[in-house]
Amino acid sequence: MAVGISIKHFSALLFLLFILPVGQLHAAENKNLWISEAGQPTRLAQELVGRLATSWQHGLDPNDYRAAYWEAQIKKPTISAAAFEKGLDDVSVLYIRHLSGPRVSPSAGGGRASDWRKPLAASSIKAALQEGHDIDDIEHDILPQGRLYSALQDELQTLSEKIRLGDAREKVLPIRTGRTLRVGDTHPSIRLIRYRLGMSANESTGAEYFDDNLAMALAGYQKKHGIIPDGIIGPQTLAALNKTNKARYQQVVTTLERLRWLSPVPPERYITVNIPQAWLWAMDDGSVVFDMPVIAGRKERGTQTFKTQVTGVRFNPSWSVPDTIKVEDYWPKLRENSAYFDDKEISVYSFDNETGEPRKVVSGETDWNNISEDDFKKLRMVQSAGDLNALGRIRVLMPNEYNIYLHDTNTPSLFKKNDRFLSSGCIRLSDPARVADFVLQDNEGWNKARLKELLDSPKTRDIKTERPFPIYLLYQTVWLENGNRIIFGPDPYGWDATLYNALRH
Repeated sequence: MAVGISIKHFSALLFLLFILPVGQLHAAENKNLWISEAGQPTRLAQELVGRLATSWQHGLDPNDYRAAYWEAQIKKPTISAAAFEKGLDDVSVLYIRHLSGPRVSPSAGGGRASDWRKPLAASSIKAALQEGHDIDDIEHDILPQGRLYSALQDELQTLSEKIRLGDAREKVLPIRTGRTLRVGDTHPSIRLIRYRLGMSANESTGAEYFDDNLAMALAGYQKKHGIIPDGIIGPQTLAALNKTNKARYQQVVTTLERLRWLSPVPPERYITVNIPQAWLWAMDDGSVVFDMPVIAGRKERGTQTFKTQVTGVRFNPSWSVPDTIKVEDYWPKLRENSAYFDDKEISVYSFDNETGEPRKVVSGETDWNNISEDDFKKLRMVQSAGDLNALGRIRVLMPNEYNIYLHDTNTPSLFKKNDRFLSSGCIRLSDPARVADFVLQDNEGWNKARLKELLDSPKTRDIKTERPFPIYLLYQTVWLENGNRIIFGPDPYGWDATLYNALRH
């Protein structure tokens, strides 16, 4: 496989595949691509059939392209030219479309089709092939070029071999503990955990005793799986121990699929948040400017995946409470204690049915048990800017229909947790000032002193960035740590399982 193509070659292929509108494509010369005048498969046909057979290396299923059938066809001494030409025309389009965008609706994996790349049009694929571009050229220009994609392909081969050979240590799964285990505990499951880690029993204390050696082994295992290496068997560590090679294989397949939903050429400057990792990166000119832990939505209020533009920063924001939080969180509290809002700086307003004029509601004097859900939703609840505000001092402006954004928090201690799926959908930042500085760094007159001035002032201010850029909220349960080590993370919302099932049906 070629390691690169010339700029001239790339530009011509990019023009055919992505830039030229379908309606303006010149009618391609009607020539056979797959069978020669002598009635034999062309080099292009042999290349394509070989790629179909190894399509599993992209997480695809060779059976979807009848790979075995086409391998048999090209070996035949005589071939039906018309059927062969038509069949490979169709399968080449299907294969390349699957490599150039979603194979199923992104809604199966927690996304929306309009946010992600669309598969190439059949007419664009046929035009590129007729122009003389081979499969290798096209793959090179439509597939993700980052290190993660190629590392996942290598991992897929490794996992395939492990699955083929079998792993005796998986026979003890699932391991159940019923509680968190730590040094000094004795539990029957500790014997199984030792076996899972390839450790022998401690001769002096027995296989079911949690000793320091086990804690050290667990810390190493946790580090390899993106978990805080505390040497304790909590829910996240137990979930990793219970993960089979087949489950990891499925994670790689879905991550490869999601990577192909993104443009193969990233923008110059952008922010990305990987929800399962609960982590953020700020990128500029191909380099990581900084990264940080974040808090994402909890399972029942998962953070939606999407892309949008960062347009600025709001300093000292107020917070309008969303309906979900109003009804599910605050209403039960108010029915128990009508003065619940008194120390939270949350003001409640009702609206006159005729004039629409707001009227302040005194929460401590309201009978919250005698109000309907519909009427409760109509109330407006606003938390004033300040130290108690749930958004903290900074909110990143990023228009989207989900009302999800990046913001500061008044509970910074939560960033120390392994499980950081704790919000109601928004992304809480561990270092919001750094993000604000990144957003506004190209504004005229912007500096650290100006940032401090805005944060110290109690006034709410919106500062637009002079250089808007994309932000991506992604859902990738496998990632690279330090650029080279594969980490298998959690599937907090179950979206990987849903996506994998959709891909296989």
